[in-house]
Amino acid sequence: MEITSNDMKRVRSFALAKCRRRNDYSDLDDFTGAGLLGLAEAGKRYEPQEDVGFWGYARYRVRGRIHDYSRRLHKQRHWAPAKDKDQPADHYLPSMGCLVHVPESMRRSMESCLTVRESSSLLTQLLGELEPTERFFLVCCDVEGVSVAEAARCKGMDRHQGRTVLRRSHRKMRKRLEELGYGLEDFS
Repeated sequence: MEITSNDMKRVRSFALAKCRRRNDYSDLDDFTGAGLLGLAEAGKRYEPQEDVGFWGYARYRVRGRIHDYSRRLHKQRHWAPAKDKDQPADHYLPSMGCLVHVPESMRRSMESCLTVRESSSLLTQLLGELEPTERFFLVCCDVEGVSVAEAARCKGMDRHQGRTVLRRSHRKMRKRLEELGYGLEDFS
């Protein structure tokens, strides 16, 4: 397919629209180039149909390429970590938007880290192995933040009995995790 001046004008208009939405015209040429790549891709893949013209198809490719390029630029400009010369920063936290130094002693290999899904599945399995009273105290006190005295009162026990049950459930969970080769640090 041959690109005509009309096609160039259309691609340029899509790039201009993107610049207007961003209120920044400094990347107009880059957006136009990305749009032309989308146009070339559309030209290769387009199969004529009677209800869809070429620009009905190409419009999505061109706009998509421009949008992808815009996202890539935004990510490079706004999420690129800035190096701090005073403190070596080797771990980027996107939620905080900054770099933090992670001491060697705190680093763990990817193999030793559990995914959220794995840890959730494992903990659910281990909670199922506990006695109902132990599970009740563990969930109430450690997950929901209820005091031991309040949980004990719900079960008709005094505070000391409740604390004993909670300690027993902690020991069982820790022992079972160690048997499976995990430590508490794998869940932090």
